[in-house]
Amino acid sequence: MGANQMRATIVSTKPCQPKVNMNKCLALESFQKFIFNLKLMNLRLKQSIIFACFCALLISVVGFSGCSSHSSSSAKVRVFGAFEGPFKPKVAALEFRRDSGGKKKGARTAIAGLFTNPDAGKIIANMFTNELTKSELFIVLDQETVRKRLKKSGYKDIQNIERSEYKELKKILNVDAIVTGTYKRFGFLYPTMIPRIMVKFYAEYIDIETGDILWSIRVKDYSSSDRDERDLARRKIARAVNNLKFKLQKQ
Repeated sequence: MGANQMRATIVSTKPCQPKVNMNKCLALESFQKFIFNLKLMNLRLKQSIIFACFCALLISVVGFSGCSSHSSSSAKVRVFGAFEGPFKPKVAALEFRRDSGGKKKGARTAIAGLFTNPDAGKIIANMFTNELTKSELFIVLDQETVRKRLKKSGYKDIQNIERSEYKELKKILNVDAIVTGTYKRFGFLYPTMIPRIMVKFYAEYIDIETGDILWSIRVKDYSSSDRDERDLARRKIARAVNNLKFKLQKQ
């Protein structure tokens, strides 16, 4: 190989070598940046998960502390009137109706129904029957007698008796007034970290002859300490009826 040929070879190969090294360096640098960004994303994801878990725990703790206490304000009693005279009015409690939400019915209402006791209407009526009997302010017809008389008279769906039919109940049940109402929640609240139950219902005491509402009781309460919705509802109804008794005796 001559000197000119060797010089040409050297001239042609030297400029290519730095380009190869530079490409390798750029590729390595890009790979390192990719690994760094990946680790950064992973770190941020972990931080977000930890923060979300912390917020959920904080909400649950605050919810627990707020719902474990029971205030009398969650059982509101309103008195509009009463039967005049010394006699004790005869009362019958009808099964409470399910409040399906009407026009506002949606996914939330449907989910609430999944966690509501299907026998809530009967249970609430039984509880009012017991507590009104204990108050000694009324002569209360027991639930078994109420159901037998209504079914014997042809009422198949005794949970959905219309207001226009109330006057007929005076002859069928031989009572002066009825207690009835609606319920929205009677069971477990939506699944949470801390199990909670909720009761939400409205009761009316109606003069059958006039159709007037003489008093009402509205209950809405949460609990994490009661065993089930029956315990919570029983306690709230007992407190409401005691409050009712106090208000009626003051009149």
